[in-house]
Amino acid sequence: MTRQFHRPVLMEPAEAERYTGAEDTAATSALAHQSAQLLIGGYLGADTDTTLTAAGLRKVVASHGVDVIGELWATSPAGTLPGALWRLLLLREWIERDPDLVESRYATAVTINDDDAAAQARFEAALSQGQRVDSVAQVQAQLNELLLGDASAGSQRTPSRRSQLYPTLLASAALLERLSRASEQDSWITDENDPLYDVVTSRARALATTAAELREAAAKAAVGKLD
Repeated sequence: MTRQFHRPVLMEPAEAERYTGAEDTAATSALAHQSAQLLIGGYLGADTDTTLTAAGLRKVVASHGVDVIGELWATSPAGTLPGALWRLLLLREWIERDPDLVESRYATAVTINDDDAAAQARFEAALSQGQRVDSVAQVQAQLNELLLGDASAGSQRTPSRRSQLYPTLLASAALLERLSRASEQDSWITDENDPLYDVVTSRARALATTAAELREAAAKAAVGKLD
């Protein structure tokens, strides 16, 4: 994933000119929210001043990748739709790029001595009460469906993806929680030269913190408050 802003790809030249300059934070925020809503099939409102369309956005994603518009979301707060999609995009790109690393972290488990009956009993009780966590491949498929419309699998469907948002946020949060427990320092991306190095991925307890943010976003999505 590049860290270059790709506004001209999404807009007509006249509209791109309106948004020239990163200092125009209000315009950038508006564009982030508009693109996020369109991606999941949301409604912008009749008075929204933009030339962006859902069909145009899907065409851009199919041709250039979702990271082209994802850059618009990078500075959005975690409790907003573009902020949540940015975190999902980072997770998707990480799984796509480092599948073996993610799988190895996912599979990491504490070995319990068979002779320790008390520990074994606690472990069995935890298993019976615990919630099932989707596999890495299952979460990846959900992320692809939400962010790409499953373009990687040749899907021709273009319905609203809003119904997919809540379960994808929850599944991603659960996966990150499991991965955080498999990481001694709960680290995500630590190399400053890594293309995925971001304030989200490089902060302290990045995996657990992002998981908590996605759960909060899911709670908002469940009641239609994630905008």
